[in-house]
Amino acid sequence: MKKSSNFADLYQVYIDSKFSKKGSMSIGEIYIKGKTKEEILLSTNICHPSMVNNELCAPVLLSYISKYFKKKNNYYSIRILFLPETIGSITYINKNFKELKKNFRAGFHISCFGDKGNFSMISTKYNNSYSDFVAKKVLKNQGKFKIYPFKYCGSDERQYNFPGINIPVVTLTKTKFGIYKEYHTSLDNLKITNSKTLKKSYNLLVSIIEEINKDVSKKYKNLSLINDKMLTKKKLPKKYNLKVISRTKCEPFMSKRNLYRDLSKDLLTKDEFLMFNLLYYGDGIKIKDISNIVGFDPSLVF
Repeated sequence: MKKSSNFADLYQVYIDSKFSKKGSMSIGEIYIKGKTKEEILLSTNICHPSMVNNELCAPVLLSYISKYFKKKNNYYSIRILFLPETIGSITYINKNFKELKKNFRAGFHISCFGDKGNFSMISTKYNNSYSDFVAKKVLKNQGKFKIYPFKYCGSDERQYNFPGINIPVVTLTKTKFGIYKEYHTSLDNLKITNSKTLKKSYNLLVSIIEEINKDVSKKYKNLSLINDKMLTKKKLPKKYNLKVISRTKCEPFMSKRNLYRDLSKDLLTKDEFLMFNLLYYGDGIKIKDISNIVGFDPSLVF
């Protein structure tokens, strides 16, 4: 340990570890068989359970959700995933993509679900899926709630909605990650929650699943396509008609390619925000339309 006069460089830490190509990854999976193979997908993260709101509350709540619905006569099957964030969802999607895509009915990633704030949701990429519809319908019965457009994503919804994957999963939270002051600190402890707010979060999930189980007719279709509201009507130079196509399946490792910082910060820079959204909307969408979605001049996106 080396002391320094610079507060930001007070300690130097050596982590004695190594990378093994034959390593392993621990995940959890619960499958509850319904009358149909079509599935309701629920996922959460297990990478830092020392933090109560992010991320201990959601795995605990989903464990109780599984106990409840195992005793029910469900129309849809339910798949619950407990994954390390980002690398866990990428790995699971890689190994199970065809089955997930084929059987998907609706999906919800659960994160930061135990604090005392109002409910929030991050919509799917094009905000037109059955998952969006159900989440909004049930949340309206909960009082105040906030909807964040997908451009402000930050958890595993990034991987499910990625080009070439396009499994329209909504993220459900209380106060959105990165916004509540205790986020990623030791203050994210048991004081941040209580039995009342946990019960409220549990009841919301039960209501969403039961709402889907009532929709046997499949009146509402699952979409994951750009809608007309996202298209720009402005006349722009032809170069902004260039289409963006993401060639990886799920998000690439950006820092490995020296395209992203090595140390975490609270917020993305403008360049990082644009870079990631170009990847997320790389479905063959034109530059001018992506600029309209993210709210930046096309000259900055190009």
